[in-house]
Amino acid sequence: RTLGRTGFKVSDIGCGPALMTNENLLRAVIDSGVNIIDTAEFYGKGNNEILVGKAIKAHDRKKLFINTKLIIAETDKQEDIVLRTRKCLERLNTDYLDGMMLWNPSSTEAVKNKVFHRAFEQLKREGRVKFCGISSHGSEHTEMNRENMEQIICAAAEDGRFDLVLFVYNYAQREMGENILKLCAKKNVGTTLMKTDPLGKGYSELLAGVRKAQSENRPISDYTKKRY
Repeated sequence: RTLGRTGFKVSDIGCGPALMTNENLLRAVIDSGVNIIDTAEFYGKGNNEILVGKAIKAHDRKKLFINTKLIIAETDKQEDIVLRTRKCLERLNTDYLDGMMLWNPSSTEAVKNKVFHRAFEQLKREGRVKFCGISSHGSEHTEMNRENMEQIICAAAEDGRFDLVLFVYNYAQREMGENILKLCAKKNVGTTLMKTDPLGKGYSELLAGVRKAQSENRPISDYTKKRY
């Protein structure tokens, strides 16, 4: 499928190898036809990018879409973001990133982070990055996310500077996901999905946390109650 305005033809199933510890497994995934790989500078304290770099070494780089993500704070400086991205490239053992994402901003205002966008434009001019992206885990209002996922991703699509997005989509919150998909299709923004199984690992961890809180007679937050 064509990933929005990037024009890149990607497999309909991608791989986020955050928990992988052996590059041979990722090589097998790529050999099976998966060509879009998503990682982040903070996965395994950078070790996941190293793993991805080792796995893609034997493959045609031009046929792979490699995406990484950075956590950007309001106090970060442009030169720091540029340096961190160069470190990502070193760990990934590649000359360029297909996608560089702003990881999980907490509000629509954070989507407009001027320092991040200036850093991206510099890196793009240098040929180190190709497409700008954004991710969001926040389907609800929480202490971390002042606005919900739909508001944040739709703000990015309307902004015009983001070429691709990554967000949570599953049957437990289908309406929000469908609204995002509709706008992104209109704006020709590439969409990638995560946590498509709401009863997967995340739910197991949630359930374990609820049971532990109950056994210790601790209160459960309203947000957790909604998810539970």
